[in-house]
Amino acid sequence: MTTIEQLMRDVPTSFVICEKTGATKNLVLKAIMDGAKDFDSIKETVDLCNDITCHNRVEALLKMYLPIYETLYGIHKDNQHDQKLPQTLTCDANSCKRCNLNCKK
Repeated sequence: MTTIEQLMRDVPTSFVICEKTGATKNLVLKAIMDGAKDFDSIKETVDLCNDITCHNRVEALLKMYLPIYETLYGIHKDNQHDQKLPQTLTCDANSCKRCNLNCKK
């Protein structure tokens, strides 16, 4: 059985995520790359409706791509805080010491 995540992964970036507004997979992925972390923050920059199908498609893209973009673009994330790290992926010596990344000290 194919899951919505598999379908969203396999469709082209031109695929229409929101049938009512015409918003595409590409627009949603760009919003994620720009820092959106949930449906509401994506909706701030991408014209999306509140339809359940649209919501489920966006959530599927978030589930797959958010962890990838967080890793690729050096977003340090743990339960305590979120912050962008420099390209070298080094943590501040005064950090919480619970970094999920294997940072250089």
